[in-house]
Amino acid sequence: MSENVYECNSCLYKTPRRTNANRHITLIHNGIAIALNKKTGKLSSQKPITNHKSEVDLETQIIYDIFNDIVTSFERLEFLVRFFPEQMRVNFLSDTLIESLLNTEPHKVINEKIKTIQNEIPIVKLSNYISARKKLELPVAIVFLKELVVNSPAYEFRKAQKEKKYQLKV
Repeated sequence: MSENVYECNSCLYKTPRRTNANRHITLIHNGIAIALNKKTGKLSSQKPITNHKSEVDLETQIIYDIFNDIVTSFERLEFLVRFFPEQMRVNFLSDTLIESLLNTEPHKVINEKIKTIQNEIPIVKLSNYISARKKLELPVAIVFLKELVVNSPAYEFRKAQKEKKYQLKV
């Protein structure tokens, strides 16, 4: 019985014949592997694997395109949440990135987050002071600050103005 001399570098396949090794690489690994002859140190095939190179180049280019599409929006979002507490910022940005990449148009997801967060920025920014002063977690400070505003004379005044405007339109 002959000794198995060609070993695939991608799996445990071994064979004594170069042609079997080449067929295995083509059929099992789509040409993206090599088999080494343990006795001679030569590869089973000296042909360049052009199919592998073009697939990798295409994949790499698509990845770069996607990242280039989202980087400007993502940097804008990073800037907007720069004053969030570090862990809250990291969680928000990484969740947003993951959510965007699970969508067919990742930049649109990030741009929607930007629109949403722009309304929240003043609340979070001001709540940081309440959080520090009252030793509250930021989410609790946000609720506290919102309740404070809802019960303030400024809220009642603005509410009356908006109701008056609404009645004039109807």
